Amino acid sequence: MPATLPEHDSDQEWELLWTISDALLAAVDNLAKHPGDHAAAARVAAKVVRFTHQFDPTSEGNMHAEAAVANQVFNEIVRFAGEHDKLTTSDLQGALEAVALRLIRHEISGEPGRTASAPGEGGGRE
Repeated sequence: MPATLPEHDSDQEWELLWTISDALLAAVDNLAKHPGDHAAAARVAAKVVRFTHQFDPTSEGNMHAEAAVANQVFNEIVRFAGEHDKLTTSDLQGALEAVALRLIRHEISGEPGRTASAPGEGGGRE
């Protein structure tokens, strides 16, 4: 079962969840196949953050916040790429849906120590 959005959320928000989680899954798969290609993973992280957040590009503080969130997403991509062969496709999809949902809800701050739930810790599917 996919991550749950509140009832008031629209089909457009579900589509956003799937689009972002698919982009994250593609980035994880690519990094698992090409372990040295961190630049591609960083580009995906930056794009999904820009897609889900509106940071003021004229504010240095906002630019640092955007970079911190993108770095957190990048770290999640790297983490799941490293666990790629240990996880079922379903667990990986569920974990990345949880990351996507946290992005949509602006729950990823980029603060050290804050990560998405690990597979099997909620947000996953069986």
